[in-house]
Amino acid sequence: VDLKANKLEYARQFGATDVLDASEGDTAARVLELTGGGVDYAFEAIGFSKTIVDCYESTRLGGTTVVVGMAPEDDMMTIPALSLPRTEKVLRGSWYGSARPWLDLPKMVELYMGGRLQVDPLVSRTYPLDEINEAYEALDRGDVARSVLLMD
Repeated sequence: VDLKANKLEYARQFGATDVLDASEGDTAARVLELTGGGVDYAFEAIGFSKTIVDCYESTRLGGTTVVVGMAPEDDMMTIPALSLPRTEKVLRGSWYGSARPWLDLPKMVELYMGGRLQVDPLVSRTYPLDEINEAYEALDRGDVARSVLLMD
């Protein structure tokens, strides 16, 4: 789910079977219809209360919403209080993926070196450090999936 067509295309390239343009109606209702009752897991990576609620509403009964995006401190969201016990949904936060760098990074390197973790195709462009502003602007516009700053 995204607002930018190129981000939806990136998702397809990396294996998404379905993509939704968030500007085309009620996203949660469309996910529920597409999946026949909701997804098992929804990951919110933007950091807005509306997208958190959309993810929560997109999960099936007993589904889990994981909030990765960092919302502003004063951004409040509202979900019906009764929906948590009634639907048995889980709403959980993730601070940097709850990473355990001493365990996770060696495993990721092993997967990458073995060709089982595709990282290179995610990098749309590299920039020298002195072009940091251009890199940020391209990311903000959605021109790149991810860019990498080179510290030469």
